[in-house]
Amino acid sequence: MLLMAKLTVLPAIYKEDEVLNLRNSFGKHVIKMKESGKLVSGWGLAGGRGAYLLFDVNSGEELLNLLSPVVLDHTNVDVQPVLELEKLGEFFKKFEK
Repeated sequence: MLLMAKLTVLPAIYKEDEVLNLRNSFGKHVIKMKESGKLVSGWGLAGGRGAYLLFDVNSGEELLNLLSPVVLDHTNVDVQPVLELEKLGEFFKKFEK
């Protein structure tokens, strides 16, 4: 199951030392998530403090474990199921008249 997670850093994290600590811990954690094979891709937000991360997981519990408190305690997380455009096209073809 493909899940897109939008992460937005909490507004309360703004002091320089807090920001630097978060960048360091988040960077290390992204490496761990990538090494799991479950993080397909990711993008940083050019206009803000956050990221989009695409996961291929089997359950919500698996995603929760991948995100861990490193992410969950410092960001707002919005998760949406997604699918490839080819699969969307197949879906619409089933309903053509």
